[in-house]
Amino acid sequence: MFRTQFAVNGIPCTLWGEQSSEKVVLAVHGNFSHKEDTCIAILAEEAAVQGYQVLSFDLPGHGYRIRDEKECHVIQAVSDIQCIHVWAREHFSEIALFACSMGASFSLIACKPSDFSQTLFLSPVVDLLALVRKMMSSAGIDEEQLSREKAIAITGGPVFRADYLDYLRQHSPVTWKGPLGILVGRNDSLADYTAVRAFSRQNGGVLETVEGAEHYFHEPADLQTMREWFRHSLTST
Repeated sequence: MFRTQFAVNGIPCTLWGEQSSEKVVLAVHGNFSHKEDTCIAILAEEAAVQGYQVLSFDLPGHGYRIRDEKECHVIQAVSDIQCIHVWAREHFSEIALFACSMGASFSLIACKPSDFSQTLFLSPVVDLLALVRKMMSSAGIDEEQLSREKAIAITGGPVFRADYLDYLRQHSPVTWKGPLGILVGRNDSLADYTAVRAFSRQNGGVLETVEGAEHYFHEPADLQTMREWFRHSLTST
């Protein structure tokens, strides 16, 4: 597929598809991923059939940015999504949103549903604050300790930062009313299947569950299911 690589305010981007469409899907990848990951490549193929291009970019500490940035702080991630969204609005008349895993968390904070013609979430982390608290508990770190020390690095794991946690406390995701489709594995423990199901019901979304699938869709059967989901969920207007 035809791809154009460029940068917006220093953020590495890829625009997928022939540059003749007035419609674009803004794609936000997840943790340990990048702007040209398999799920985004499959999205681009299926979106092209519906007349969309796809605009993806590397989050902080991912893809080409990992050479200069070692972490993906929520404040910077939210700012970058907003920056790329502004660029998309300047170049396209219609924008849809696709976000995966923690990319969905950041998008829920950075944007509002009225910004998009429709939203598709794959394995979305819909309560990032709860996930961070769970990870801290597993590492034996309490919030008072983090507040005192400001940053705590875990050997072979993440760096917990007090300002990251404070930001999440102050920026709860908005209610996401609008055309919404979600694909999630029934055995997804990271995204928390129960939380995703509740989020979908609250917002009138169409939830599709893959029995036996976990958080990361990578097996051939998973990828085919994801492709078919894109095919029937991404609407052409």
